[in-house]
Amino acid sequence: MAVVNLKAEPSQEMSVADRWIKRIKREQKIHEDYRDDATDAYDIFLADCDNFEVYYPLLWSVVSVQSAAVYSDTPVPDVRCRGSQDNPAYKEAALVVQRALEVTVDTTPFDCDMKKGVQDMLVAGLGVPRVKVDSTIVEEDEDGVELEVPEIPEQTVRIEHVPWSRFGWEPCSNWYHVNWIYYEHHLYPAEVKKRWPDAVIGANEEENTNRDKSRRSRTKNEKARIVIYEIWNKKTAEVLIIAEGSTEPLEVIEDPLQLEQFFPSPVPMMTTVATDDLIPTPDYTMIKSFDAELQRLYKRRRALTEQIKAASLHDASLIEIEDMETIEDGDSVPVRDLEARMDGGDLTKTVLFWPLTERVNALKTVTEQIQLIRQHVDDLLGIADVIRGGSNPQDGQDTNKIKERWAGIRLRPKQIMVQEQVRDTFCLMAEVLVEHVTKENLERMTQMPISDEAYQVLRDDKLRELVVDVETDSTVAKDEMAERRERGELL
Repeated sequence: MAVVNLKAEPSQEMSVADRWIKRIKREQKIHEDYRDDATDAYDIFLADCDNFEVYYPLLWSVVSVQSAAVYSDTPVPDVRCRGSQDNPAYKEAALVVQRALEVTVDTTPFDCDMKKGVQDMLVAGLGVPRVKVDSTIVEEDEDGVELEVPEIPEQTVRIEHVPWSRFGWEPCSNWYHVNWIYYEHHLYPAEVKKRWPDAVIGANEEENTNRDKSRRSRTKNEKARIVIYEIWNKKTAEVLIIAEGSTEPLEVIEDPLQLEQFFPSPVPMMTTVATDDLIPTPDYTMIKSFDAELQRLYKRRRALTEQIKAASLHDASLIEIEDMETIEDGDSVPVRDLEARMDGGDLTKTVLFWPLTERVNALKTVTEQIQLIRQHVDDLLGIADVIRGGSNPQDGQDTNKIKERWAGIRLRPKQIMVQEQVRDTFCLMAEVLVEHVTKENLERMTQMPISDEAYQVLRDDKLRELVVDVETDSTVAKDEMAERRERGELL
């Protein structure tokens, strides 16, 4: 692991852009080992690995099972009043926020982006969404006359999945001590010039080349693009847009979303984080040795299977033997002087069969070893065979229930992690809704009139008196038989 001085700060004599680029390079150096492990895990997950050939997609199989167990249903927002339970304005405000969140989840690709984040968490150990608001601003009327007050006829609040490789954070031991994060964008020079016409960006071919070496092979064509860092600095409550090779920020935005926690992303989903740092560890790191052994065994199994064939050698004088494969069931073909030609009717003396016993026994042993390794992987990751839809016929119903219960316990921390991030994402979306969406657009979105008192509560309190939550287990797949059993017990 690279040794990096965490307290080292760029010199104040450097330009703002140079200072931030140096901070980001230091962050990338500190998190280099994690990103290398995550890149290897994604290569294995997509069966695009240079180290060894993937004969059995073990990681893909594991992630498919876990993703269905931790996030399979669309979450249901639940907004309630924290206090003032008898105040009609607060009740109405809670209903407005809940309906707005429900509409947002239904009309935007919320599920798609959340599933991408869950996949990143299960494969790379890091899942990050971010909240955005899209507003259509009309500054001129139909005749081209500039309006005194610009109109906002349409607004949409949504989440956007952030790939794990395009997200960085200040190195520290606790997320609440993180003062800055950044999102990495790769833009073509024409796109940069269109958005920032006055941008002056120097060539930085050496850094781009080094970046290509650490990226997956399919992203190497991004050398022609310019790396743009979108830095959210909590200390100064501003967003800086900085490009590699630029001497000054392309743009500085003062607190664009005005969120209580400032960052547009909730606490990221991180797996296996040590207590003294904030660096995740992909689950694949724990099963990497098993996967390598499994691929080797599957390669041997394939070779043994190719050797097991119904082949034989026979005396050339017995030309009728060649026609035996075409004989139908129950048919008999007459052969002249068969007994005399076959040395008393003993076929084994005239036909030599390809030996299979040793190969069949070896194939059986290899198959048993494969099942043993897969069982070890399931034990490590908490996946019982009953979750995969199969079980041992010798196991009774009680045994399967115990397996299912313990598998649920092992997967429960990840389920809770996903539910907490969905809840925190809903909170950020609710803040954006009440802070940036106009009353008219809220009414159009929720299809309900909003009283001035309720709207004032939303604008003044900014959800301090409202609790935004997710209905219990709404993101987890339901067990229909268990639901029926619970309903019967309740009745």
